[in-house]
Amino acid sequence: MDYFNGARSQVLPALQRELFILILRELAGVQYLVNEVLEVTIEEDTAVLTRYLLPET
Repeated sequence: MDYFNGARSQVLPALQRELFILILRELAGVQYLVNEVLEVTIEEDTAVLTRYLLPET
């Protein structure tokens, strides 16, 4: 499946919306999301959400 726009290797808008909805579902009920980074990667045909603390400056 082609997830990216070849011109600038950006995720296609339809997939962006789908991933955003998945992220919102995953974070439902999370009380605190402060100074965290959300990273979404696509591994084979699976979206993987990784959360980690934002490094202090």
